[in-house]
Amino acid sequence: MGGWYVSGHSDAPHLGNRWVPESVLSGAKFKPEVSDHEDLSSLIDIEKYLQPTSDIVALMVLEHQCRTHNLITKAKMGYQRTLYFQKSYSEGKDLGSHDGMSWKMAESSAKEIVDAFLFASEIDLGGDGVEGADKFAEAFKRGGVKTAKGKSLRDFRLYGRLFKNRCSYMIHSLAFKGLPELIKERVYYHLREELTNEADNHLSFREKKTLLGILEETVPDFRRES
Repeated sequence: MGGWYVSGHSDAPHLGNRWVPESVLSGAKFKPEVSDHEDLSSLIDIEKYLQPTSDIVALMVLEHQCRTHNLITKAKMGYQRTLYFQKSYSEGKDLGSHDGMSWKMAESSAKEIVDAFLFASEIDLGGDGVEGADKFAEAFKRGGVKTAKGKSLRDFRLYGRLFKNRCSYMIHSLAFKGLPELIKERVYYHLREELTNEADNHLSFREKKTLLGILEETVPDFRRES
């Protein structure tokens, strides 16, 4: 029985690249270890796979994208379900009221999405961070929406944190654009609130200013909500 294979360098210990027989799996405890594999040839038969790597940076991007996509899907389905029930039981009432179930659902979902977008729970990558293959990093960055000065939400940092500009590139995704308007409106509201708030949090004042500029230039709806 196995887990994730991981290539690339990481100063933060993890549980990848372990092979454990099922017979000893029950109750087994494993200590996280630092890894440094240019490819996986020393661990598996790489001839069976399209690539000899399982890039650590790509895996971290995938983890973020899947979590964020799930939150977006949850928000859309939850809102539509709540709106259906609200319409069924609230004939003649204002469905847009802040006391309504659908508005409260949109508000709660928006806050969850904003926390994910701003990497509120991101762990420190430790030491010199992580290093993956240039091929993935270059391809990923090419898909980014850039400002006139070339800034993008897909710019990597890879030490301390995954991205240089800590607002998710998923704000440019079709999944996010397909959210009900009320949820997007509340996401934009809370994003702007977080990025203009002078209170201390995981984002510095300078980083907030940079993020605000990127969003205002690359997300037309965000600009219109100001």
